[in-house]
Amino acid sequence: MKKNVLTIFVLFFCFSAQSQIWFETGLRGSFGLSFLSNKHINDDRTYDHILSTCNGVGARLGINFGENHGLTIDGVLSSQSQEFNYELDSIQIKYVNEVRWKNLDIYLLYRFNSGRAFFELGPMFSRVRDIDQVDDNVPALVTEYDLTEQYVDSYVSGVFGFGSYLTGSRTFTLSLNFRLHYSFDDFIAEQGQSIQIDGEETSFPALVRQNTYPDYQKTSPAFATLSLEATFGIGEFAQTACSERLRFFGAR
Repeated sequence: MKKNVLTIFVLFFCFSAQSQIWFETGLRGSFGLSFLSNKHINDDRTYDHILSTCNGVGARLGINFGENHGLTIDGVLSSQSQEFNYELDSIQIKYVNEVRWKNLDIYLLYRFNSGRAFFELGPMFSRVRDIDQVDDNVPALVTEYDLTEQYVDSYVSGVFGFGSYLTGSRTFTLSLNFRLHYSFDDFIAEQGQSIQIDGEETSFPALVRQNTYPDYQKTSPAFATLSLEATFGIGEFAQTACSERLRFFGAR
């Protein structure tokens, strides 16, 4: 088994003989808008999505093959939120329902570079570290329901992004990056999909509502971010022929 792994590793670099392989690491900070998408809530005129924000800080490791192709692995600590306003019959006030959660997000993205611009595509794996929900109409929401059981502890999203290199040198670049994220998984755990409130069956995240929904629809986290990324070159592999040794240079 070890010999097979070594063989695959060697062949990989052999096929990349005409491409320089170089490594970089970096730091990134992001800010944007987050959204919880649920078909019933989206169509419910008594429920309104309020503009909600998200942010994150993290680090990345990039592996580049020549000037155009690369893989990037990002680890980001993010905070996201979604605030809703909703109204009930015969009550001339709007209630607030807000969900806030914190993630550890791991990105695995393909990056294509073209001159000063690039685009990215790949999955993001999110681990929910903490979640909180406050609803004006359910004051004891946090203590009444164990939110760790009502929401999932992890989910997967698809990511598409693009950006531009603002400035840089052989060993340093500063770039601006825009990313769109959408989860393929349901954010609501099985236990949170059927809850009794005042004798009526409902579900998270909208426990109290005016309209009765005919069936259950999943809730998908989505968000868009604008990020500033500082990247530092840490080394490269180079070779003149497949039969020769790979050489690692400590700085690009």
